[in-house]
Amino acid sequence: MSKYDPFKISLKRRQNIMKMHVGTGWIDKPDIIEVLNPYDSSVVDTVPKSDFKDVDTAITAAVRGSKIMAQMTAYERYRLLHQAAQLMEERVEEFAQIITLEEGKILAEAKFEASRSSEILN
Repeated sequence: MSKYDPFKISLKRRQNIMKMHVGTGWIDKPDIIEVLNPYDSSVVDTVPKSDFKDVDTAITAAVRGSKIMAQMTAYERYRLLHQAAQLMEERVEEFAQIITLEEGKILAEAKFEASRSSEILN
């Protein structure tokens, strides 16, 4: 499995198929699902189509992760979530544009949604 950053994207349709992070790494899947713009039905992107094995792997990883989080102090959990919130805040504009394309929301509403998501973690 190779390193992959799903946040380094272009709003133009990518030439590479998006990978999926399951458990501890990025995986390629042969089957994809097209993400359509609800306004004009154009293809915004493609996403991997998961199977039951992927779901089972993700659930197992989530259970393992929750045990790790439970062993952390409240301050350590806060720092981790605060860092995640900061990363999200840095990408609010990008997330808003993607939300607009994928869901058909107006940009102002999408920006609010993207900002609110980071606030929840903070």
